[in-house]
Amino acid sequence: MIDPSLIKYLPDTAQEELRKWESLFANKGWKQLEKFLEQRFELTKEAALSANTWEDNRKAVGALDALRFVFNLPSILETEFTNVAEQSKESQEVAVEDEESEYE
Repeated sequence: MIDPSLIKYLPDTAQEELRKWESLFANKGWKQLEKFLEQRFELTKEAALSANTWEDNRKAVGALDALRFVFNLPSILETEFTNVAEQSKESQEVAVEDEESEYE
């Protein structure tokens, strides 16, 4: 999910949360949910394209957005955890540089 070399820069609580998400995404149930989401996405997309009213179209498009969000949750969370880890890494590197410059 996230580059293993960055995990050490996550706060302990974020590391624990990451492990829980990774466990969920590795679960057979998640794989089954992904298949369901793919099938439902195609049906809902067809419903949006063939909607008879604007309201029906908007409902289908909203459902598509929700399905897409859940389906993309692993990559969304990977990006979020990576950003937090990289920010933490940069902060630590700056702190070390500041500390080193104090001794010069």
